[in-house]
Amino acid sequence: MKLTIHLTLLLLLVLGFISNIFADSNPYLGTSIEDFQKEGVSPNKIEAWEDGLRTTTEPGTYEWWYFDGHMEDGTKVVVVYYTKSLYRPMDPFTPSISITITSPEGDVYYKYKAFTAKSAFFATDKCDIRVGGNAVSGDLTNYQIYASIDDLAVDLNLRRMVPSWRPGNGHVYFGEEKTQKYFAWLPSVPNGEMTGTISYNGETHSVQGSGYHDHNWGNAALSSLLKNWWWTRVQVDDYTLIGAELRTRDEYGDIKLPLFAAITPEQIIADKAFENTTMELKESNFAIHPDPGSNELIARQLNFNYEQEDKLIVNLDLQLNEMIGSKDLLKLSTLSDEEIAAAKKAGASPWYTRFSSTATINIIERLNKGFSFVTADGFAVTEKMDFE
Repeated sequence: MKLTIHLTLLLLLVLGFISNIFADSNPYLGTSIEDFQKEGVSPNKIEAWEDGLRTTTEPGTYEWWYFDGHMEDGTKVVVVYYTKSLYRPMDPFTPSISITITSPEGDVYYKYKAFTAKSAFFATDKCDIRVGGNAVSGDLTNYQIYASIDDLAVDLNLRRMVPSWRPGNGHVYFGEEKTQKYFAWLPSVPNGEMTGTISYNGETHSVQGSGYHDHNWGNAALSSLLKNWWWTRVQVDDYTLIGAELRTRDEYGDIKLPLFAAITPEQIIADKAFENTTMELKESNFAIHPDPGSNELIARQLNFNYEQEDKLIVNLDLQLNEMIGSKDLLKLSTLSDEEIAAAKKAGASPWYTRFSSTATINIIERLNKGFSFVTADGFAVTEKMDFE
């Protein structure tokens, strides 16, 4: 039985040809009262326990806590704590961390390390994680982040500057109730102030800048549910924007699931989960992937357009400039070298790409006596996850 499941997941990752005969309903974001009750969360309040452990860590589940920082000196950092590799959900509980540091000069340093289950602790009442000698702890407002792998290390504080956001009840559901799969997302800190130290290349640097934290979990291999996604987090003056579009597999309708929020220090002004809203993502300026290991085309310009009836329009234009992360997902799978070669020959090229981007926003809001117009520029972190 385990071998059959293992082989099925590999085929889903490589070719994406296997259909799920139980997937009779289109995927949807949980927004009904019943959906909130099902997960035990409130439509009006996000609580600290929601950022704690949400899965059993058993084979078939995965979970990760993601932190990134865009520093004033040009340094970028990403730190992730995992219950296991998100690319290998059928593995047993395998606590691990990864660190990615991009220097102001554009040099990328990356390390990943797995630890024993006995060396790890994941709290359920809040984000409180210890993996080996690494740790992160926070309460939705303040987080302390420490991670070290060989010559890479971070010791950072993150203080939330805008309200936490959860799209609906945080869960996108796939398939019928009895065999339902899900992918969950909680942007606990859409934007915050990040300070501390980052060590790489034999030197330690004091840094400060803008930080972000979100939390993901699920109970099915992402490659069995999705073809790809785009995601971005944007900081422009007092506005924080988060946008994403999930593209589902053919057996789940081959549909686009838009997620979007615009947030000020005081409130969430736009949310795709609100009633009577639309969000459209357009890709343009396609070019050969900047990583020489990939020969795929990838968009270098994105446009998100959100509208809420005649009340609000938020238009976000992104120029994807510097590549700050790139991973061949086949190499992160359980496939052998021979299987990887066969998969590539068959046309499979699953890839993860991250960009540092420039952002332009245009916001039009209807007021009692007319309209309010905002146009401003800022920065963004943008990623493409492609499972095909």
